[in-house]
Amino acid sequence: MPFTIAAFVTRLPTLSPTEFQSAYESHVPFLRETVGDAGSPETITRHYVRRAKADPEGLKVVSYTGSEETFGYDLVSYLTFKDEDHAKVFQEAYGEKQQEIGAKVAEFAELNRFRVIAFQDAISD
Repeated sequence: MPFTIAAFVTRLPTLSPTEFQSAYESHVPFLRETVGDAGSPETITRHYVRRAKADPEGLKVVSYTGSEETFGYDLVSYLTFKDEDHAKVFQEAYGEKQQEIGAKVAEFAELNRFRVIAFQDAISD
């Protein structure tokens, strides 16, 4: 059964949303290479927060509830594995290279706000 984790990522305030997206897109192949073929997720699906077209600075989040500040993330990235054992291989490889991966992520993201969680099986209607 597929196993999914999500990373909630907040860009460094010194980066524009466009610069952040470019940095994360270059991070994906780096992450895959660093954890190796055995640990690499089957898919890494990225959902960048939509920005209001009317905002000249491109920073205002399109939010349907409350304030965009209550969410505080620029990206939700879903990593899907064939099963939980495959995710454990990823976690072990990530742990072995955590300092190297963390240094790369620190170039574009606020590490103190970085969150990674696991999900139960999806339910769809």
